[in-house]
Amino acid sequence: MPGNTASLAVLAKLGFRFTHEVPAAPGHHGWREHELAAADYHGLPSLRPIRDDDLPVLFAHQRDPVAVRMAAFTAENPDDEAAFRKKMARILADTSSTNRAIVVGGEVVGNVMAFEMFGERNVCYWLGREHWGRGHAGAALRAFLCEHDRRPLVARVVHDNAGSLKVLARCGFVVTGEDEGFAHGRGGKVREILLRLDGPPA
Repeated sequence: MPGNTASLAVLAKLGFRFTHEVPAAPGHHGWREHELAAADYHGLPSLRPIRDDDLPVLFAHQRDPVAVRMAAFTAENPDDEAAFRKKMARILADTSSTNRAIVVGGEVVGNVMAFEMFGERNVCYWLGREHWGRGHAGAALRAFLCEHDRRPLVARVVHDNAGSLKVLARCGFVVTGEDEGFAHGRGGKVREILLRLDGPPA
């Protein structure tokens, strides 16, 4: 119905997308009914610990040239699988970090992690490019933030990664400042936005 923006916002957060309007049911004059569909027919993302058999998929995600440029802060050589596996072995063995695979319909679509860096608890995520634009990043990050309740959490995002900045803001992160650092994905220094979450996710 007109003006029912609250319900539409809730459904959007759950991963639904607007498809079209349909005629109102008899007797509901002046109303408009909206039909919505799940962002992905397999359903919403779920999280589980990362397994060794996830690594080939995660490696493929993190060597995609478009995704590498978007993320900016990547491995020096994203095509070096041996280096990737060595890094992941170190990360997964670190008991101070929390690492989850993002799964939709039985398929690993990305990963999300929390770890210590520069004396702060950082969070980051990576979604395979073929899964962008379906609401999976926000839903997965929100679920991770509910599971991982250590605060504060900080995030660092290259200034022109509008998608990730929007996802973090919708989950309750606020911008605290800016920094500059070398990004292998851009081959030079870039401006990065610093964000922080002190409470529960939005």
